[in-house]
Amino acid sequence: MAAKERARSGLGPRTAILAAALAATALLVFAGSGSAAAQAAPVLQAAPFVSGIEQDGKELTADHGQWAGTPTDYDYQWQRCNSGGSGCSDISGADNQKYTLGSADVGNRVRVGVTATNADGSTGPVYSAPTGEIAAAGTAPANTALPSISGTPQDNQTLTASNGTWTGTSPITYSYSWQRCDSAGNNCSAIGQSSQTYRVSSTDVGHRIRVAVTAKNGMGSASATSAATDVATAAGTAPASTAVPTITGTPQDNQTLTAIGGTWNGTAPVALTYQWLRCDANGDACAAIPGASGSTYKGTTADVGHRLRVAVTGKNAFGSATATSAPTGVVTASGPAGAIRLPNGTTSIPVTSVSLPDRLTVSRAVFNPPAIPSRTAPVTARFRVVDSKGYVVRDALVYAVGVPANRVTAPSEVKTDQDGWATVVFQPLRGLPMRQGALLTIFVRARKPGESVLSGVSTRRLLSV
Repeated sequence: MAAKERARSGLGPRTAILAAALAATALLVFAGSGSAAAQAAPVLQAAPFVSGIEQDGKELTADHGQWAGTPTDYDYQWQRCNSGGSGCSDISGADNQKYTLGSADVGNRVRVGVTATNADGSTGPVYSAPTGEIAAAGTAPANTALPSISGTPQDNQTLTASNGTWTGTSPITYSYSWQRCDSAGNNCSAIGQSSQTYRVSSTDVGHRIRVAVTAKNGMGSASATSAATDVATAAGTAPASTAVPTITGTPQDNQTLTAIGGTWNGTAPVALTYQWLRCDANGDACAAIPGASGSTYKGTTADVGHRLRVAVTGKNAFGSATATSAPTGVVTASGPAGAIRLPNGTTSIPVTSVSLPDRLTVSRAVFNPPAIPSRTAPVTARFRVVDSKGYVVRDALVYAVGVPANRVTAPSEVKTDQDGWATVVFQPLRGLPMRQGALLTIFVRARKPGESVLSGVSTRRLLSV
């Protein structure tokens, strides 16, 4: 016999038996006389339903619904249906008000049939609606790494929530609740935005933002909240230079120059990049130097005789701008102190920078005219002085005299000019032989001012014309 739920009258056993006997006698009397009203079986008013977690191993409970006719007993029978809720059949032995789901129910639906009985008969079974699809046994979500937020907390910028890491039975779905906090990240309240992304508004400026992520599966749900962002700032501006870049260092071949980026305004962070420029001797007609894109630059021989600039570009999330330094001095050649690069590419040094073991050398001599036509015309001689490294030497003292002394005049010492040449003018004398093939021998000496004519870096040479 199916298990029953019995209505209780509140009378004791003996009293109940006596009352039942009296009621039966009275019924017979009234029935015999034809004066009693006809009775009826229970009538359904609200359908049965099932409550509980729809998962393997969980217990479901049947509610018998609402009935008219004062039922005294309820019988239950659980049925298993397919995943669409049809094709239902009785589950053997499942005839109690409660039913524990098993593995056979996973992927299917269940329902319960209820039969109500009173003294006048029974009605049923009446079936509840099928449950949802029964889930396999599992665990509810649990957070193991907090959610996080990426993006710039700034007016009109978009923030994106990362779910964090969760354990629990799949599938897990996620929902989001963005919150606005005070500047310290406390006193947070819901903004009303539930998507995974959030666009910062002017209302958020001065506040911090965080997001609560809720993970849910068939076994339950849990929430975890991210750390708060930095304080949201107002909408940003592109960089603008307020003080142009500058260059430090010596503009010379093989020497390192350093760019100072200047001063910039605009929304931080502002990143600076560099491009060095080679200009003409006036600092104009500048062109980018290939590969010279660092904050420092070492001069090369190609830069000698030119001026250099550096162009600095400031860039942030809102744009970029470029500012260019003033030009350096003209780049000189590497060498001793005071070395300069001449237009013809040679390096000129002052005689004061020449010291032993380097020496002076008279490297070239040019006479004009190349042959002496008469004793009346002067002869111009030019002598070039260099040092042992081949640099032309300026300000060296050059003395030249004919040998023997009665052939030409003996001019005073003269200094070499910037390109290392000294010019001496001779006037022929009566002792100069004028026959074809005769030679004039010239004694030439170059020395450093202040040194003995016979010592130091001085040099001597005999030449003929």
